[in-house]
Amino acid sequence: MYLILKQVKYESNLEDDFYIVGRAENIKNANRLLNAHNTINTKEYITYSILNYEPPLILKDEVA
Repeated sequence: MYLILKQVKYESNLEDDFYIVGRAENIKNANRLLNAHNTINTKEYITYSILNYEPPLILKDEVA
């Protein structure tokens, strides 16, 4: 799964904020979403990026 992240950069001493604004099951659709967000975005202090996210593996049975 791929997540689309929005990064808001501040000019002061505050740390940047990150938001998940979308998700896609494959890289092709993730790139489409990223291009759409970048096209709509007009603010220089906001950037978008793709993060490849794999959920953690949860083991349910004990292995001896």
